Amino acid sequence: MSRSTLLARRSAAHRGLLLLVWLLVAGLAASLGVTVGYVRAAGVDDARTGLAAASPAGRGLLLVTRLADGAAAAAAQDARVAEAVDDRLGGTPYTVYRETRTEGVPVAGNGALLEDRWVVSTPALLADAGAERPGDVPSGEWVGVDPGIADTTEGTWPEDAAEGEPPQVAVHAAAAEAAGIEVGDTLRLGADDEDPGGTGTSVVVSGLWRLTDAGVSRWFGDPLTTTGGDGTVAGPILLAGSVLEDLDTTPFARWLVVPDADRVTPADLERSVTLADDLDAALADDDAVAIRGFQALGSLGDTARTTLTAIRAADAVALVALVLLALTGLVALVQVARLLATVRDGEVALLVSRGADPATVQAAATVEGAVLAVTASAVGAAAA
Repeated sequence: MSRSTLLARRSAAHRGLLLLVWLLVAGLAASLGVTVGYVRAAGVDDARTGLAAASPAGRGLLLVTRLADGAAAAAAQDARVAEAVDDRLGGTPYTVYRETRTEGVPVAGNGALLEDRWVVSTPALLADAGAERPGDVPSGEWVGVDPGIADTTEGTWPEDAAEGEPPQVAVHAAAAEAAGIEVGDTLRLGADDEDPGGTGTSVVVSGLWRLTDAGVSRWFGDPLTTTGGDGTVAGPILLAGSVLEDLDTTPFARWLVVPDADRVTPADLERSVTLADDLDAALADDDAVAIRGFQALGSLGDTARTTLTAIRAADAVALVALVLLALTGLVALVQVARLLATVRDGEVALLVSRGADPATVQAAATVEGAVLAVTASAVGAAAA
């Protein structure tokens, strides 16, 4: 009888104990795998829940500066911001919503100045911000508006005006109601108080609009957009970007960076903290971006820090459970291994007395243990 056959029969003679060892290893591997998987899944779920539960201003970072003068400079300004954001959020699913809006400008209607100053904005926030390409910048021209984002309450969305006709605009319904503006009215944007009927850029109101859901991230909780005014200015009046450039004002360029709450992970929250901590200083010192000042607004960094703290506390508790589980399994394995060694003491002595090489017996035991460990761990991991 060959040595390999003899050692194989030796293993078969104790198949009950060996099976018990195999089941213990498989069970321990499965339990550890399930626990680790649960902890990771819980961390991801907590990251997404924490971000989604924050206020709109807590889910994003709003960057504000003056728009660079000229198309080329504005494009370079936008590219620098996009690059800076992507450097810090690379790997994180996010969207950048870009908007150009004026400060409050005087507006005349029916030959007289309206009581409030009005913010004029491009319609970019109403368009799809390019979710398939995070960081994409939507156009400032009129595009199809998703009714799930905003819809008209009266009239229609603006269309390209015929040659010689004034451009069309859409006015926030609540602001329009307060000011007595109706569909079909002609407004003069940037009118002079000394000649309100003959100065400014003439536009026609084609429709009144209202947000469908004021709580989504892209609005940033901005009362101007959600309610039609913030107590100091009214609006916004939505105007195509090419016409807005003709107004006698230097508008603000605004970039709202929003991580995707449905796809973020704890690692993405760490990048969000870095974004909030670093971006303000980095861009404020960039002359191509910061035109007459720069601001980074919002509490995304605080939201990410708070959520990460909660996730790490939960991970610490889970680690204790993992250690206890591993120790319990190890103790059980040691006890069974000692039992198996005790049972085999006589066999080993008999084999050696009959000429078996002790090294061969030891190697066989090592191979036997390795086969049990590898197969049981693989099955346990697969079951987890």
